[in-house]
Amino acid sequence: LYIMKNLYFLIFALSFFICSSLFSQSLKVASADELIEFSKMFSQPNESFGFSSDTDLPSDFSLVYWAPPVVDQQGSSCVGHAISTSLSITHNMLNDITEFGRCFLHRFDPYYVYSGLKQENNIECSIGCECGAYIWEGLELVINYGIKKQVINPGLKCRDVLTNKMLLNLTNKTSQYMIDDYYAMITYDDNGQKNIWDLEDIKEAIYYGHAPIVGIQVGEDFDDVTAKYQLPKKIHY
Repeated sequence: LYIMKNLYFLIFALSFFICSSLFSQSLKVASADELIEFSKMFSQPNESFGFSSDTDLPSDFSLVYWAPPVVDQQGSSCVGHAISTSLSITHNMLNDITEFGRCFLHRFDPYYVYSGLKQENNIECSIGCECGAYIWEGLELVINYGIKKQVINPGLKCRDVLTNKMLLNLTNKTSQYMIDDYYAMITYDDNGQKNIWDLEDIKEAIYYGHAPIVGIQVGEDFDDVTAKYQLPKKIHY
């Protein structure tokens, strides 16, 4: 269960973090052993997930009404975009913000997360926009420093770098949007056995306004956004 100041919300991270495109790798590829180790980091919710056991789920439900507008992602910043959008949706739902312009104004900054994950002493990551990241790294950053809204200075691009000192200096703008914890919908035990949340629990969480963060693998033709685009073959999933 996350706490954003006095607002309680839940976000989920899929623990199989692989995503690639024709031009760059966005999510770091996790090996089977890494997936097992990562799973030990994730908190495990209790059986009730904090929700009532008698929730009557509707036949359909969407979080789109609270979502900020779709934007053109710069570089390999998908982790920053996924986390900031998930937080934005939950923030807007909790505050009953549905009007398009207000959803845009209250959007959290994806490049704050992405720039904060880049390391000063790593030349590959400190210059340009092609440094990938794990989703859990971005969530840990929001736990430690919070996240800022995009309309709040400084204005950031994917090429920027935020050091730990710079992140600390921004906490007067970000600390009210810190999170306490996060759960993974998919984890792996010591034998590599996959454990997945029950589908009804995932649906219930979404119904309560908690937007999942999901990493997927796509084929090299994913950037071909013509009308003839076909989903990748199963072997590429």
